[in-house]
Amino acid sequence: MLEMARIAEEAGLDILGVGEHHGLRYVNSATATTIAAMAVTAKRIKLTSATTLLSTADPVRTFQEFATADLVSNGRMEIIFGRGAFADNVSLFGFDLEDYDALFLDEPLPR
Repeated sequence: MLEMARIAEEAGLDILGVGEHHGLRYVNSATATTIAAMAVTAKRIKLTSATTLLSTADPVRTFQEFATADLVSNGRMEIIFGRGAFADNVSLFGFDLEDYDALFLDEPLPR
């Protein structure tokens, strides 16, 4: 991932997005940390999450992690929130897949 940031910057790209995945078959599960490390490797390019899964994350903790990455990057950090393309993370965080829509909309979960 760090090499990818360096190559993207050398190629002249303006922005590079990092996806968030929590399954074993994916490399990145700590997007803000990965972006902070990439910011040290690449000095100019903007770095963004390519969907931060706020529906299964603590919003305050997420803000703190990305605010820190923004400081490390000297303001080159951007964030995209969404529900993602995969629903498998819902059960990984102890939620029921039937609550997928309610989690995304921040509605009370049925009891």
